[in-house]
Amino acid sequence: RQWYGQQQSFVQMERIFRVLLYYMYLNNDAPTFLDMYEIIIHLQEEQESFLQTMFSALGMPGDDLKQALTSIAILKPESFTPLLNRVEQFATDPILKQVFCVRHGTVSFERLIESGQYTITRISALHIPHHVQPLAIQAFVIKLWFTIQERAARIENEQDRNHVILAIDEFQIVKDLQVLPMILSQARSYRLGLLLSHQTTAQISESLLEEITGNCGTQLAGRISGKDAS
Repeated sequence: RQWYGQQQSFVQMERIFRVLLYYMYLNNDAPTFLDMYEIIIHLQEEQESFLQTMFSALGMPGDDLKQALTSIAILKPESFTPLLNRVEQFATDPILKQVFCVRHGTVSFERLIESGQYTITRISALHIPHHVQPLAIQAFVIKLWFTIQERAARIENEQDRNHVILAIDEFQIVKDLQVLPMILSQARSYRLGLLLSHQTTAQISESLLEEITGNCGTQLAGRISGKDAS
């Protein structure tokens, strides 16, 4: 109750976001940002009636979920604006919609990680808007990581899984991925190898650099200068 009572707190938005995700997955196994955007619009414009629809779809929700829905019911329409601001670009930008609002892509990531496969993906700022490039690269990395995890659940014996090498040039583009520390620490157990290249250590945070060096068996340095050479 204290969490939900905080005015526009991050925890409040995160909890609402989780409830909406839970509701979306009940209706579709591949929800998109467009689905989330439309739900938030419905909550702003017809909050009471749409929440009744959600209650009906969720059946008999547990105490935590019921508390979340009750808390959402007493929010003012403007309370959903911070959430809307975070997903609106993904649901309305013509380029971002092609990346984040497609239920099923045409690329089979399961095939990408099969033995003998070599795939080069170029996501250049020369061909797509500058603000889209990092998001597209991060989406690719996350999707590949989820596919690697799914394979581990399907093939329990680690020795039966082939090695997969993910090479990322200009690695600093994905440095803000929250899942990155988990990937760095667990990749080896999933038989995933990482080849990370960038220009200077100043491009990433000290904590991330420690995560990398702490989990990296092989490090290569080409011509270096400045702080990296000291």
